[in-house]
Amino acid sequence: MLMESLPALEKYAQTHQSAHMEYSRSPVFNEGNTASGVYYILNNHVRILKDDQQGQPQFLWSAGPGEIIGLTSFFHGKGKYTCSALSGKKPCRIVHIPNEEFTELLKQSPTLKRKLLKLLCQRIHFMEVRTKNMLYLSIDERIVETLLFLAKKDHPNTEPNKKELLINYSITELAEMVGASLEYFRRRIKKLKSQRIIDYGKHGFFINDLHQLQLLNKS
Repeated sequence: MLMESLPALEKYAQTHQSAHMEYSRSPVFNEGNTASGVYYILNNHVRILKDDQQGQPQFLWSAGPGEIIGLTSFFHGKGKYTCSALSGKKPCRIVHIPNEEFTELLKQSPTLKRKLLKLLCQRIHFMEVRTKNMLYLSIDERIVETLLFLAKKDHPNTEPNKKELLINYSITELAEMVGASLEYFRRRIKKLKSQRIIDYGKHGFFINDLHQLQLLNKS
């Protein structure tokens, strides 16, 4: 989720170097673990997952630099993490903030509390959009709707003619978000790539023509 600057957490990260940890292709925390605190991401990305009824992890979203994870578990107050967080291919540097210290930060900074409440609302909206798409749209419609939603979320002030909007999700993660098989998703985005609406490769996933993507959503 796109996050506003959080000076209180930035200051905490600067003054608590010993709390910095690096993760690479490893869990930051697992669903059901004791919730010892929250985590402030300094660089790269972490995948947030939740087990389905069969105990299989389902991808929810990616959290990036400047974001904080473990918030739902902290405010839920049950003492357990409600989701899992897994670091990606690139080493991810994260600051762990114990529950007691995070509670004190919230007391000292009403601005931080307001921004975190806004972040939680954004995440709820994100899941509402995903649920609506799964219930009412075809797979092809979900692909377009999801790409437009992510573009708006991560690049809120972008003009329609802006090129190369980076979407910080892999093709596999996007397929999971859309609810399509990876094979089918690849076929559909290959068509969008041939129309130069999107592009993807080792450097990431990009929307090249936001305006054309919006027109597809209206057709």
